Amino acid sequence: MSSLGIFATKVVAKPFNIAVSIIAANFLGPADKGVAAWIMVLVSISAYVFGFGCGSAIRFLLAGRTETLKHLAWTSIVMGLVNGLVGSFSILLLVQVDLLGSLTHAIPQSIKWVIIVSIPLMVVESVLNRALIGEARYKFINQMELGSAVLYPLLLMLFIFVFEWGLFGANLAFFATRGSSFLATIIYVFREYAPIRRFDWDFCRRSYSYGLRIWIGGLSIFLNMYLDSLFVGWTMSAATMGNYSIAVTIARSVMMMPQAINIVLTNRLIGLDRHQAVREAVMLHRSTFWIVALASAILGAIGYFVLPIAMPEFEETPIVFLILLVGSICSASFTILNSFFASQGMPGRSSIAQLVGFLVGGIVTPILVWKWSGIGGAIGSSMIYLIIAVIMWYFLWQQNSREAMKAFAFRLADWKWIMGQMRAATIRFRGKPAG
Repeated sequence: MSSLGIFATKVVAKPFNIAVSIIAANFLGPADKGVAAWIMVLVSISAYVFGFGCGSAIRFLLAGRTETLKHLAWTSIVMGLVNGLVGSFSILLLVQVDLLGSLTHAIPQSIKWVIIVSIPLMVVESVLNRALIGEARYKFINQMELGSAVLYPLLLMLFIFVFEWGLFGANLAFFATRGSSFLATIIYVFREYAPIRRFDWDFCRRSYSYGLRIWIGGLSIFLNMYLDSLFVGWTMSAATMGNYSIAVTIARSVMMMPQAINIVLTNRLIGLDRHQAVREAVMLHRSTFWIVALASAILGAIGYFVLPIAMPEFEETPIVFLILLVGSICSASFTILNSFFASQGMPGRSSIAQLVGFLVGGIVTPILVWKWSGIGGAIGSSMIYLIIAVIMWYFLWQQNSREAMKAFAFRLADWKWIMGQMRAATIRFRGKPAG
């Protein structure tokens, strides 16, 4: 299946996933939904933070040397386990000294131990996935992403609707999905590469050296996605987190659109002269921006009236959802501009914008959450995305002020061009990564 085919399947599956999430949330109630969401936030953040950038480093190093994962799989696995164990002990320590917020007290003790055990496994999986990308095993990565996207809601329905296991069922669905992904990755690596049992100290040293530099810069980019949920879960009640998590799930679904267009069109910018690249990036930007804005307006209107009926206990969700949609629209802007600067050999522009967004958000978002609870978190999140988008537009303006002023124009001809290019590019992108 091509990357566009896989993405199309994800798009078709997205309404199903959202519907299952809404029904499951009603079964759980705001409080239990909030606890389940907080667990997912903690695990996701831990898996990235305690990876220390080694996955990205291994991907880069594998792509540029003659040795393959056959020689380096064991080194990659050991590094992932060590990093993950550091993460597990760190989380355990934070729990013991009560620095993960009052919501952590609501997590059953058995689930806390599952979290501790799962972190090393998730870090290993992340490292191996990056290594497989370095080996150009895009098809497997895409299939795993699709498998997880389908498996999780199916398990959620089984454990919550059929077995009626409540919060335990929600957690079991999440960890069973992650565990299945880990096992599938391990089996694939050992079947395809038959790894040699040796530890490459030089490769390990260079991975940490390169990875930590990437990790420091990438940390702000990653945390900008979770900063709002982190502060809401850390300081607010379980019910507030439950309301917030549902709004996040629905509002961020529109972010798939600019990612899909990037899959097909970003490579067009590579190799073009600066002036032509700016012109095409601006056309791509304004088209994507208005597509996402229109989709967000439709989704917002539907959600604002439907959510109170579908989820009567989640009173705060509709307004939080509408505010988060503003951030989703802004993400369409900077996602396209990120790709433009990366294609022109200027990835530092994106890092600067993300860092500024993170620093401002890290200061302002806790204040907004303290003042207005989940609504404050949504304002903080959209503010971060707006800041990043404005800074990225300013960098574009520095490249070509005349073209940058056209970045938000509405032109039907651009949309027709994009659809034609996406159809023409489908064959060329077989086997490329879906994200």
